[in-house]
Amino acid sequence: MQPPALPESNAPQIHGPQLHGAGWKAFILNAYVLAFTAEGALHLFGNAFGQTVPSIAYSVVMLLALFLILMIGSYRNLPWRPLAPALLFSLWEGCLFLPAPAYIEAGKLSIFTASINLATGIAVLLAVRNFTCGTGFLFKSKQLHACEFSLARTLKATFLKLFVLLPLLLVYLVGSAQLMVTKLSAGFLQLDMKGLHTESRTYELDGHKIHLLPTVHIGSSGFYEQITSKLSAEGTVLLPEGVTDKNGLLKNQLDYTAPADSIGLAAQPRLTPKKASLVEHPCDVDISEMSAETVAILNAVAKAIQAASDKNTLGALTAMSEIGEPDMNHLIADVLELRNAHVIQGLKQVLGNYEHIVIPWGAAHMPGIEREVIKLNAHLIESHRNTVFLWSDLKFRSER
Repeated sequence: MQPPALPESNAPQIHGPQLHGAGWKAFILNAYVLAFTAEGALHLFGNAFGQTVPSIAYSVVMLLALFLILMIGSYRNLPWRPLAPALLFSLWEGCLFLPAPAYIEAGKLSIFTASINLATGIAVLLAVRNFTCGTGFLFKSKQLHACEFSLARTLKATFLKLFVLLPLLLVYLVGSAQLMVTKLSAGFLQLDMKGLHTESRTYELDGHKIHLLPTVHIGSSGFYEQITSKLSAEGTVLLPEGVTDKNGLLKNQLDYTAPADSIGLAAQPRLTPKKASLVEHPCDVDISEMSAETVAILNAVAKAIQAASDKNTLGALTAMSEIGEPDMNHLIADVLELRNAHVIQGLKQVLGNYEHIVIPWGAAHMPGIEREVIKLNAHLIESHRNTVFLWSDLKFRSER
């Protein structure tokens, strides 16, 4: 038989500093729960009606999540378990949902993550209600009065974060980066523990060989020598990568020399063979064919690179802030699809006239170019791995 409940006036009460100290803890926990759930609802609403959610919502949730993780490691009896699903989701969101963007189309991924976000937020609210014995969906100060700071707990948590959780996070990020790079580049670009690599591929069509040589803007000098050595002069035509700017729309040139030099590498040179007899068939796109938004982005990127080269950090950040949130569909259409269409058109023009057609274009272009080559009924006969650079090749200025 249960003893009779004490009258409210005789029940133990929590007064003064103890209750006041619990107040800010309850505020942080409740603010995170509400902000997290609101973020999910806003993103789902934005996807449904084509609206962009302000980045401040993401920033608030991330800051509160980080602060909560620090609190969990320092305060005894903090009711973190109801919040665990939301905190795990916030960690994944902080890692940009890697490696999901490589496998799920951006629009679908946005809807998927927003749905999980909102569902997790509702589940957390219900878990908090269960924790409070049905008295509400938010924590109350009097329920947190026993949450006291512990130096020993803080030291143990710090050790765990630095020597267990952080290494696991790094392994996860590196593994995700490897998957992302390989998937998005269709294997033309590969990342491993030794360094960065490309995979060149040779296709054959009616006795003609099409050499796809993926390049990158920054690499070791040896990498570019490897690429140049593949440019055989006999019976070969080169389809070089490039753009023209007849109307002078680009106010700044994209020069990667200084960024490359800052890490001990080289900027991509003009890929020309030592023998002058090699034929070139330009497949240039003029900047005027691109949208005004894309031209503005290219100018901002070039301006940022130039500012960074001049050690003007503020100028670089200012230039990057001018980009805003670009329409990725338009950007991809201009920078990749439009230029790929030109090189495929050039390929068809020279295909019957040369034994070897060499296409040394950026690795980002290669998946689209390869798809069009395969549509021509060409078949793969050879592939070769080239090392762009090894991690040991990186030499920062402070190390030289």
